[in-house]
Amino acid sequence: MSYSNMLIRLVQRFCFKKKVINGKDGFLYIRLKCPPPPIIKIFSCFIFGSQKRKEFRKNVLIFKRCFYNNSVIVDLKGQFDINIRVKSKNGGNKISIGCIWAVVNISIYGDNNIISIGSSFATGPAGVTLEIGSDNWCHSPVEKCCVNILDATWIESMYYHTDTSGTLLDIGKNCMFSSGITIYNTDGHVIFSEKSHKILNKPKFVNIKDHVWIGKGVSILKNVSIPENSIVGMGSVVTKSVLPEIKQGIVLAGNPARIVKTGINWNVDASKGYDGYFENSREKEK
Repeated sequence: MSYSNMLIRLVQRFCFKKKVINGKDGFLYIRLKCPPPPIIKIFSCFIFGSQKRKEFRKNVLIFKRCFYNNSVIVDLKGQFDINIRVKSKNGGNKISIGCIWAVVNISIYGDNNIISIGSSFATGPAGVTLEIGSDNWCHSPVEKCCVNILDATWIESMYYHTDTSGTLLDIGKNCMFSSGITIYNTDGHVIFSEKSHKILNKPKFVNIKDHVWIGKGVSILKNVSIPENSIVGMGSVVTKSVLPEIKQGIVLAGNPARIVKTGINWNVDASKGYDGYFENSREKEK
């Protein structure tokens, strides 16, 4: 083992609180809790050469493990509390988490599912819960589900659930979610036509484009797409997508949610209040 790798092992062992439990039948539980440790910089002082020091700081801050063909990659440069529970038969689940400031709870019941969370993702203390599959008597394991949360998105608290194979949750960049958000990408049970036996409620996707602001207590159901630069009002229940020709800038509100305003945009910066916003914008343009 090289000198650098030995230091990496020491830092990873003593700076990051890690709990990994392997069980039978493909069960995996991981707990990662990481305040950014200043001791990393102290250890890096023993590495000679600026380029080698940079590589050391980069490499020491990655947790990468593979259990029962399920892979977990976490960038440890952020500040977070991550809980991962996977139960699978054949594996193939892939979890990738960038540099985040967040509380994340992940539960997967099935095989070949993918969860990807980008960098600069942040949550409130209640955090985000992602449930892929339901481990109970009336549901079977799911496969080929995908969750993508892109960079620079803030979520105060959110619960996502699907128990149907092949579903997709896609959340774009620079989104802002308030607390108590529920995304339910399933109906839980099958509804079908008595005559044709055709399934009437098959879930496929929830697609939230870039720069979407979602208010407190919003519920979003299956097969919904929300265009970029849009707002969903507090307590709304979004049951269907807007017309495909509407590409951006709408306000949705109500139960079920409907379009109440078009041609809008929003900005997270309210430091000078409502009256001072455009004065502030003009100053920045100059």
